[in-house]
Parts: sequence; structure tokens; C-alpha cells
Amino acid sequence: MRTALAVAGALLVLVIPSSAAFQGASSVACQGHGGPVTSLAFTADSQNLLSGSTDGTVRLWNVLTGRELRRMEGHKSPVRAVTTASSGQLAASGGDDAAIRLWDLATGRQVRTFTGHEGGVRGLAFSRDNRFIASAGADGAVRIWDVGLGSEFKRLAGHSGAVNAVAWTTDGQRVVSGGADRTIRIWDSITSDCEWITSMLLTPSSNSAAPSSPWSPATCAPASGSLSYAARIMCGLSS
Repeated sequence: MRTALAVAGALLVLVIPSSAAFQGASSVACQGHGGPVTSLAFTADSQNLLSGSTDGTVRLWNVLTGRELRRMEGHKSPVRAVTTASSGQLAASGGDDAAIRLWDLATGRQVRTFTGHEGGVRGLAFSRDNRFIASAGADGAVRIWDVGLGSEFKRLAGHSGAVNAVAWTTDGQRVVSGGADRTIRIWDSITSDCEWITSMLLTPSSNSAAPSSPWSPATCAPASGSLSYAARIMCGLSS
């Protein structure tokens, strides 16, 4: 298992725990970004690491040597999110310029640009089959993009503030998003229905986050017992 850490400034550090391939824990420093590193994603084989930075570039690093393999330029402002496809061939990045850029990792060439968000892109995730990319936007929208067609497939509206994170369930049928409105929402990627909403509230006594009652999508009333079901969905354990 390998862990990537973004440290203040432009320094990227990889921490590699002991394994059959590595005798003892070690670290590799990848230096080259001209600004703080904001996002990281390993390639499927864990041999390379993708990074996004406030310098507007996306870079691919070899995790064994720390050598920069690719430098992908195109964003006009800081990059806030990066993700890689399980195929190992493609990567995507999103930034404050509200654009999502699709990259060929073998060449570093930009393949497509997806536009539609009305604010910066905060989070990205490929679907398991790599056909779609889900994006989280500062405009409060979650969008699903068709990689092959290069167009927007679905727009998921419901958050009352910026959306900061997005992920797919392992069955590829649902998208999970979290935002500044302190809610986690689970969406059907085909129908666009919001199936579950779980709100995280701060308890006055402990000042710690505690889940409120989950909500039924049909009635927006508390649905008893559905929180554990929603949690199973988010972990990909139930459909």
C-alpha cells in the first residue's frame, strides 16, 4: 500500500510502507509544482501518481523515482480536483476555471474539455466502467459527463451550497455527493432521483458532527432505519 501526502508549498511526498518490494518504509519527494498541491490520485496500478496544483498544471509522477513523467497544461486557474480511470489510460482534472479536462496519460495530450459548471470544480470521479465522470461544483450542482460523447449526461440538483466531494458506488449505479450544506446525498445516476439525504449537524455539547435523521426521497420525511441502508449503499455493499 502506498500513501501520498501534499505538503505546504510545492513539495509532494510519497510515503511507501514496508512490503515485499520495499525493505523498510521509505519516501520519495516529487518537486516541480510552482504552487501548493491541491489534489492527488494514483493510477490503477499504483505505479504513478497524478497531482493538481494552484499553479494550474496537472502532473504525472513515477512513485519509485519521484521523476515527473508528464506535465499537462490547459487550466487557466488553480486545479482543485484530479481523478484517474481504472483503465490506466485517462485522467481528468477540474479547477477554478469551471472546466473539466480529459487527458491521455500516455502522451499528456488533452483529449476533451467539458464545460457547464457555473463555478469552480471541487471534486471528480470516474465511474467503474470509465464511461462517465461525476463532478462536484461550487455552483451547487453535481454533473455526470459522458466520456465517449464529450457531453453532459445528467445534472443532479439539490444541494443548497457548493458541492465539495463526489464518488461512485461500486455497482456504478449511484453517485454520492457531499457539500457545504452539510448533507451527503445519494443519487440514481440514470433517473437523477435523490434517493437519500443524510445531514451532518454539529451537536452543541460536543461540537462534533452527528448525523441527523435520513430523509425519504418521496416525502422528505424522516425515514426510520434507512441510515444504515444508505451507509451500505455508499460502501457498495447493497443495491
